[in-house]
Amino acid sequence: QLISELGLQNRVKMVGFIPEEDLFDYYMNCDVFIHPDWVDFDLTLLEALALGKKVVCSSEVELDEYLKELENVRLFPAYPDVPNMRSSLLRALYGEIKLKRPIEEILDSYTWESYVKKLFGYFPNQQKKIRLAILASHPIEYQGPFFRKLAENPDIDLHVYYCWKFGVGKETYDPGFNQKIQWDI
Repeated sequence: QLISELGLQNRVKMVGFIPEEDLFDYYMNCDVFIHPDWVDFDLTLLEALALGKKVVCSSEVELDEYLKELENVRLFPAYPDVPNMRSSLLRALYGEIKLKRPIEEILDSYTWESYVKKLFGYFPNQQKKIRLAILASHPIEYQGPFFRKLAENPDIDLHVYYCWKFGVGKETYDPGFNQKIQWDI
């Protein structure tokens, strides 16, 4: 209703849920990806950065040491109000990009392969198989590659348990997503 009241129908589109296979088209059709949410962390920031996009995000997003290297170069945090978001957007649009090292090298720390290597770097060499159980509330598509990397390791006996009350493998209405979903695990 607000979009109509402001006369922005031709400029603002409410697209709703975007299927995974279409998501990257949206990223690729922008000059700057803006993420004003007040969240600790969000995978969409990494996806946009990995596709070479500049990102304006809320200063409430927790940035680790790797992402801090991108601040004011590819990543533009701003207090989530209009004046600060506008200022960061202008810096992202018109500022120069000068990275100290390639973005691929920085973002490599966020691959599932890197994550699994770091995870098992904390364990001494095992004489027996590690029995690993993962308990999750419901299937989340982006966890699939992580589970596959764990399952590839012959020294791990992996079991994943879902406590999702609606079941897996069949199309079911999910009230959290407000639509029918068939988990692809």
